[in-house]
Amino acid sequence: MEFTTNKHLFNYEQYNRMVANMTVKAKTGDADAEMDIDDVKKIMDSFYNYVNTVDQTETRIHIAYARLEGPELRDAIMLYDTSRRRAHECVIASVRALNRYAHFYDAERIFLGNDKDRYEVADFCLQVTVEMFQKGQER
Repeated sequence: MEFTTNKHLFNYEQYNRMVANMTVKAKTGDADAEMDIDDVKKIMDSFYNYVNTVDQTETRIHIAYARLEGPELRDAIMLYDTSRRRAHECVIASVRALNRYAHFYDAERIFLGNDKDRYEVADFCLQVTVEMFQKGQER
């Protein structure tokens, strides 16, 4: 998977602010904040899963072209495309939810793009994956 735009779409600082604010509320015994933290974990996982799905489907498509023909090839490609499309629809909903959580927890938008632009949503997922990996390496 590679970037399709040069836009910076992941507001890492505001992501940290949102998580910190959630954590403060959760530590005071706010059960809703605890559940929200779990939801954000799932949302972030959806971004990593999307990148993984794109990478896997690209590999599988290349292998399918090498091994299959005719209807078998067509069916395999359709299956991979469906998997990718479903993952993409999931992350579109996830970026919207993430920004709602940010607003609720006194942070600015985390996804800085247009959620109707499929390329920006895809690039955001890749940026999240790369930046979180890089930040983890810095610790």
